[in-house]
Amino acid sequence: MVKEKNPKTCVAVIILDGDKVLIGKRKNIRGDGLYAFPGGGLDFREKYQNCALREIKEECGNNLEVELIDDNFPFATVPNEMIENGHVVVLFVRAKYLRGKPQNMEPEKCHDWEWRSWYRLPQPLFSGIQYLVDTKRNPITEKKL
Repeated sequence: MVKEKNPKTCVAVIILDGDKVLIGKRKNIRGDGLYAFPGGGLDFREKYQNCALREIKEECGNNLEVELIDDNFPFATVPNEMIENGHVVVLFVRAKYLRGKPQNMEPEKCHDWEWRSWYRLPQPLFSGIQYLVDTKRNPITEKKL
């Protein structure tokens, strides 16, 4: 009998400050050298909103204050690259920056956090983000869901 495999679900948080988003360059983990938003794996029975807020604290510290924008997540992608005989579904959640300075709480996994214009994102991007750009999804101008 073949054991069925399920996709891993991750939450990525698009933190917006005007036309800028918080983005960091990954290191020593899957996607090494690619730019990505704060985020990570959704735990069993965890609400995606709680996951988003937890991952921001874990990766960017307690100083960074945000407010989730959507009641439902606005974007979902299945990145092209497969991981260890499986794949990942990424739920993108938008958040509004309120105050504070992001800190790099996981320097072994991220070079640093920086604010960049959505219209001038650094390259290369994590595949899910590149998909949003390629399909002309715009987290700044899309309506609240």
